[in-house]
Amino acid sequence: MISKRLDQQTLRVFTLNAAFLYLSLAYFNFAYANISLILTAGLLVVNAVVYPEILKLNKTKGIWLLILCMPLLLTLWTVLKSQDINGNWHFLTDRLPVLLISFVFLALFRAIHELKYSITAFILISAGAVIYTIASVYSADPQALYHINTDVIQRFTPTQHTYFGTYLVLAVLSLIHFYYQTHRKTIWFFPLMLMLVYGIWLSTARLAYLQLVFILFLLFFFKSNLKGKLMLLILMAIGVLAVLNTAGMRAKFQKAMTLKTDPRVMIWNNALQVIEHSETPWTGMGIGDYYEHKYDTYWLRGDIKDSGKFYEGCLGYEPHNQYLDFFLFNGVFGMIFLLGMLYLGWQAFKTKDYFVMALVLIPLMNMLTDSVLMRQWGVILYAVPLSLGVAILAKRAEEKSLDFYKNH
Repeated sequence: MISKRLDQQTLRVFTLNAAFLYLSLAYFNFAYANISLILTAGLLVVNAVVYPEILKLNKTKGIWLLILCMPLLLTLWTVLKSQDINGNWHFLTDRLPVLLISFVFLALFRAIHELKYSITAFILISAGAVIYTIASVYSADPQALYHINTDVIQRFTPTQHTYFGTYLVLAVLSLIHFYYQTHRKTIWFFPLMLMLVYGIWLSTARLAYLQLVFILFLLFFFKSNLKGKLMLLILMAIGVLAVLNTAGMRAKFQKAMTLKTDPRVMIWNNALQVIEHSETPWTGMGIGDYYEHKYDTYWLRGDIKDSGKFYEGCLGYEPHNQYLDFFLFNGVFGMIFLLGMLYLGWQAFKTKDYFVMALVLIPLMNMLTDSVLMRQWGVILYAVPLSLGVAILAKRAEEKSLDFYKNH
């Protein structure tokens, strides 16, 4: 009965779009994003019952899946090393969407146009999130919209401001990609683009600014003609001038470039101190033992000062770097994750395709400044854009292999 109502193509595309909705719904309460996970899992089960053959992964895709799911294996290892194993399974279960979404994309992805409805929804929802933020900030302090008051704005973004900025960068990427794909000069393109770019500016997320410049950089070298290159250079210059003329953002960038005052450098150094003085630096420490008492990084400077000459690193503070995070909890085995991500980045770069490079490299950039898998916003960022980028890589490798056999 099901097979008569749902052909293989329709069911496969429904499942793919349900998986992408996990990103589209990230702006709302996590309950909505979790509903998309349940829907995706349900559709995957239907696929397994009705069309099990399409879920089979070849050897190459199996390797891609293993690389994407390395965080789950490493997390399982560090949970089992914790003294209170039963109380720390949530570190693993919180990351399980990575397995579901990665498998769905690798098994079912065929072409990017099949995701046009969910990606369109993502772009429109992103624009709606910007409008919501503007309205919320305006009701509290209208001047903050012009002078970019970071303290005010960060209270009203629908997600944590760094992820808000990165999601909007991905929306810009999607909008640009479909503009090039369809070649339609729609009147909605430029208003939507301006709305999304202003939202990125409003997010006050330095990393998002750099990611937007990164996309422009990729377009400059891999997509644009001479006229497009000149326009991109003008846009980059406007962006730099905008930062320099906004006191709050100028101060944030200056602080980041001064190692002694940059909070993240202090946090990274704390993690390195913990590793250096750990009893098991080569195999890592249990994640539950480290986070037995979890603290806000706001208090770290005071704890370091109180420790004085006996400072050996303070437990309970997030490293704010996913690569350092796995090195802390998995020792030298955590380097496997870094190598895996470098491999994905290199494979994406070799395509010379700005869309694939951005999908893969933007999440990798976030991992430099945050422990992304410690929060659902980060899990969503890892699971959807990165998995989709890898699925495109796997599909192209498969097509290249088929062409080779046809010609020989």
